[in-house]
Amino acid sequence: WFILPQVPAGLAGLVISGVLAAAMSSLDSSINSIATVTTVDLLKPWLAPGRNDRFYLRFARLIAVLASAVMIGGAVFFSSVEKESMNDLSWIIASVFGGCLLGLFMLGFFTRRVDNTAAVIGLLGAILVNLYLGLSTGGWLPQQWSLNMHSYWVGLFVNLAFISLALLISLFRRPNPRDLTGLTIWTQEQQP
Repeated sequence: WFILPQVPAGLAGLVISGVLAAAMSSLDSSINSIATVTTVDLLKPWLAPGRNDRFYLRFARLIAVLASAVMIGGAVFFSSVEKESMNDLSWIIASVFGGCLLGLFMLGFFTRRVDNTAAVIGLLGAILVNLYLGLSTGGWLPQQWSLNMHSYWVGLFVNLAFISLALLISLFRRPNPRDLTGLTIWTQEQQP
């Protein structure tokens, strides 16, 4: 609301059109990226190999339209969600959907014992914890089943659950004799 009353008419229109152009640039980059990745990395090598370029172009356009519809639907949905601000909502979404990504990287960098099986079991357990905490903080569970915590804490507890469960499972499994030289902090060569 600052631009319209404080900036002269011609300059205000220029500033507003610049802001809208920047927003549209970000949106079209996202739409084109989704269409390209879906077509080149999924459809072309796996689902429909050996087709002509016209087929892939039509599919990419269809994906672009679908991605646009999902983005518009998401914008309408998020505008109706009760929130303090869009920044607050983005932190909540990152906390809930980011899940155990940090824990996965930490296990990869700092442990040698956790293997794929332990990580997958830990991931499945963390998804259940994430689902419970997401429903609990969102107010979709009955009061007696809910935890009274802010949704910013969901990501921390999901990561802790993932790391704990993956480490616990790895204690009951035989260590994998893979060569991890240079891949974890414990297998890095010392620099003088």
